Parts: sequence; C-alpha cells; structure tokens
Amino acid sequence: MASTESANVAGIPAAGYARILSLYAAAHVVVDACCAATVFSVLPTDAVPLETFAALLLLYHVIAFGLQSLFGLFVDATGMPRAAAVVGGLVSAVALLIPSPITAIVVTSLGNALFHVGGGVICLQVAPRRAAPCGFFVAPGAFGLLLGTILGKSGVPVAVPFLAAAVVVCLLVACTPEPHTERIANPRLRSGMEPILALVLLSVTVRSALGFLVSFPWDTQPGALLGLTAATVFGKAIGGILADRWGWMRVAVGSLLAALPFLACGPTFPMAAIPGVFLLNMTMPITLAAVAETLPGHPGFAFGLTTLALLLGEIPFFLGAAIGNSIFVVLMILLSVAGLYNGLRLLAVGPSFPKAVRA
Repeated sequence: MASTESANVAGIPAAGYARILSLYAAAHVVVDACCAATVFSVLPTDAVPLETFAALLLLYHVIAFGLQSLFGLFVDATGMPRAAAVVGGLVSAVALLIPSPITAIVVTSLGNALFHVGGGVICLQVAPRRAAPCGFFVAPGAFGLLLGTILGKSGVPVAVPFLAAAVVVCLLVACTPEPHTERIANPRLRSGMEPILALVLLSVTVRSALGFLVSFPWDTQPGALLGLTAATVFGKAIGGILADRWGWMRVAVGSLLAALPFLACGPTFPMAAIPGVFLLNMTMPITLAAVAETLPGHPGFAFGLTTLALLLGEIPFFLGAAIGNSIFVVLMILLSVAGLYNGLRLLAVGPSFPKAVRA
C-alpha cells in the first residue's frame, strides 16, 4: 500500500502500516457506533416530534462535520493527531452517560469531530500521497453508524459496553506510533491550487447531496439497509486501493460514470442502487487525498474541508428536498464528474505530484 520512501517520510516502518490503519479503522467503528447510539437513544423517534428530532440531528451534523476544519487547524498547529483521536473517541463515548438530549448530542458530536480529524491526519500521513489509507480509515464508520442506530433505537442499554469498547480501542490507539507531523500554524495553498481545491470540493458536495437526496423507498428493509451500508464501506475501501494502482483520474471519473445508470434506476429497482452506491463512494478516498495535496503540511485542515463540503451537501436534505427524477440524478452526477475531472487534471500538471494522479 505504501512504498519504503513513504515509510521514511512518515517515520513509521512499512510493516506497521496495516496494524496502525486497522486499529484506527476499528476505533472508527466504535466511535461512530457510540455517536449514533447516543443520538437515537436520547431522541427516540417514536417519542420526539419529527421537527425536534430533525433540528437536533442537524445540530449534530453541523458540529460533527462543520467544526472539523477548525479542529484540523488546531491539530496541524500542535502536531498531536493521536492525542486528538484518543480524546475525541473517549468524549464521544462518554456522551452515552449524559441524560440531557441536547448536552449529549453536543458532547458526542464534538468528540466525533475531534476523533475524525485526529484519525484523518494519521491516515493521510502514515502513507503520504496515497488514497488507500484514506478509504481504509473512513470506510468502516458506516458499519458503526448502522450498529449504533439499530441498538439506539431498540432501547437496549449499550452505554456501558460501548463505553468499555471505546476505552479499549482508545488505549490501543494511544500506544501506536505517530507519524511525524510538521507544526505550521497558518495553512496556505500551494501556488495556483485554488481552482483545484474548489473543483474537488464541489465534487464532494454534489456526491454528499446525492447520498442524502436520492430517495430509496425500500431502504428501511433490513436486507436493503445492510446492502447499502456494505456498498458504502467497500466502495470507499476498494476505491482507494484501485486508485493508487490504476490512477486517481481513471478510477474517480470511471466509477462516477459507471454509477450513473445504477443510481438513476435505484429508486425503482433496488438491486441497481447497491452497485450505484458502491461506485459513487469509490471517489471518497481520492477526493480526500487530492484536497490534502493542495494543502501541504495541513492534513487536519484538509480533512476538515472535505467534511465541511459534506455538510453543505446535506443542507438541502434537512430543508426537506428530495430527488425523485432520474434526469436530475444524471445531471448531478455529471456535475460531480466535471468538477473532479477538471480538479484532478489541473492537479496532474504538477510534476511533483504522484504518478497515480496523472494516470
């Protein structure tokens, strides 16, 4: 997954890559499970007005996704991503013990944001200029969200076991090596990178909007929900691996175009939606790695910008919008393709960038 040269840059032996990334991926599952369980246990959908539930869920997303760029600045300046991941993971789990719905949601979302930034910096620096670690870290979170949502809604008391699991994984994370981080207080783009950053983040925002706005009437069925979650997880994980091997441009643009007919037919044909979601999510590690390339030395801020773009894509959903028109799905995917293609094309002009970008 990474070269020996990358190992020297990160300051971690190449043999330790898999162990470190696996541990952070496992921690991601636990943290996201704690967050989802907190939200759905303190806000039972059958006892809370829909408007209240939607408002507090939006509050969670605004804090968890919107503050990651600010936390990223802090982590970049201090050079302590591992500490951020450990503290964030513990804070997100402690919220399970808080009886006040608003307080619990605020606390768990703050912990979520801090954990993701810390883990995101690790995945970006453990194997520099590679997309695969990004996907490997982020992907399992969807399984955690599914598990936490199911258990949170069920009313099963999960606070103690989830908190214990969080303590264990956070202690293990605290004992892992930490990549070398350069402490730079003021993030600056590489010269001429503004259009690249804007285009790639546009693609992320559109991808996020598609994920929230495309309506699948059948997605509440257990089998379908599990299938969509698995498609999300494996799409992100496999997308990064294939991108590093076959080229970021080829995999990013190819997967989005391949997803187009599946997502367009998804609301009508359930079996088409699952491969569509898989293909759509293959671009996630590529966009994260590409944004990080525009902000050298600031992986935390770069990670936070991608989650801010995700949040912007969610806003239409919280405003009550939905997509039932296949033509609109096609147009949105083409917009995402245009943004990502042009962003990666401009990124590939620089001779110092990875060969995978130019493929």
